[in-house]
Amino acid sequence: MSAMNNERNPTIVPYVLGTQGSAIIRPFIFVSRKFRISAVRIVDTAGIALDAVNFVTVRVRRGSVTVAEYATATDGAVVADVSRAFRILDPVILGDTHLNIQVVIGGTGTTTNAFLQVEGFFV
Repeated sequence: MSAMNNERNPTIVPYVLGTQGSAIIRPFIFVSRKFRISAVRIVDTAGIALDAVNFVTVRVRRGSVTVAEYATATDGAVVADVSRAFRILDPVILGDTHLNIQVVIGGTGTTTNAFLQVEGFFV
């Protein structure tokens, strides 16, 4: 009997970001053993414009290290109800580690009923 390939059976972790008009850092998930993030996506019901002044940056962080990031100022607009993929910067999360969600707001940037989805697999 062959072992199950975890890449073909990803763990999906949802996170309701909601409506954010100011900077926040919130606890997200505790990873008990080594985990590799394969995708992070955001959906916003109103959309978020590409704007260098009125922007939204959302990060998945491990302490001070950014694991994945989406910044409307550089990565483009988020169209209403259409998912956009984050840039994965540091995909391997060691065991006994917690992750946070950080939102950075510029000007009048805001999220509206936003939702994140993190996909990955245990290594």
